[in-house]
Amino acid sequence: MVLHHHLRFWLGYLLGKYPLKPVDPDPFEVLRIQYYCKEGLDRNLEPSPVPINSISLKHKTGYAYDWYRIFNKSDKRLCHVEFGDVQHLTPKATFCKSRPIQENNQNNVLLPLNTARHFNFKKDPYPFAKKRSNGIWRGSAYKDKRLRFLKSVSDIEFVDAADTSRHSNLNYFGKSRNHLSVREQMRSQFIFSIEGNDVATNLKWIMASNSVPVMAIPEFETWFCEGKLVPGQHFIEILPDFSNIGDVLEYHLERPKLSAEIAEESKLFSAQFKNFTRQFGLARHVVERYFQLIR
Repeated sequence: MVLHHHLRFWLGYLLGKYPLKPVDPDPFEVLRIQYYCKEGLDRNLEPSPVPINSISLKHKTGYAYDWYRIFNKSDKRLCHVEFGDVQHLTPKATFCKSRPIQENNQNNVLLPLNTARHFNFKKDPYPFAKKRSNGIWRGSAYKDKRLRFLKSVSDIEFVDAADTSRHSNLNYFGKSRNHLSVREQMRSQFIFSIEGNDVATNLKWIMASNSVPVMAIPEFETWFCEGKLVPGQHFIEILPDFSNIGDVLEYHLERPKLSAEIAEESKLFSAQFKNFTRQFGLARHVVERYFQLIR
């Protein structure tokens, strides 16, 4: 998938297709544009704003491919940008991939960046009713939050969770480290999404599948608008300390109709992000709004 993404970019680049043209947003997309770039930006870019055409993308391949879809290489307007997993509130109006979900996060202006990693939708061939009645998780447990999650589910018989990192030290919890593909994980009705550095990478493909996302209220958001997700409608909510996973999952296992409805609502939410060309066209509007608000 990532290789295909890169080849597609270079073909478009050589054909002079980038940056992509702005699209005509519908009323709901206008609200999204306003959400990504909120009112109240710090209009003072000092100190040290940089021209767009001088921003270094060396060693940032995943970001570069998306950056050039949005920005013209000759654009000399001044801005701030921060690449990587942004977990903090930026002091100046800054283009970034992620931000904390807080009321005062307006200086973190969201763009669709590193999409090859985070927006990796896959077709789910399994109807909800034909899936296994269990919860599943596979991932790298390199953060305390994920370690606590694994420990909390280690004795729940209808949860299959395992650390797949190369240097796993989780054998203490008695769980296998076996890797499962996305397609194999889709065989389960419930799939856990546990945040890592910022957002959980697997949330997008889970919500696009016929399974139900199970997670705590998210702390971070990206272009996917995680802050707009509604518990009980788009995902099954668990406590941040994971202490109620057994009870919550058992409740929903006994109510397959309710669970299937959540899976469908989740899938409908994710559908608005699947047209990549349109997403970058909307991003062009976010950029122009940024420069309008800081004037």
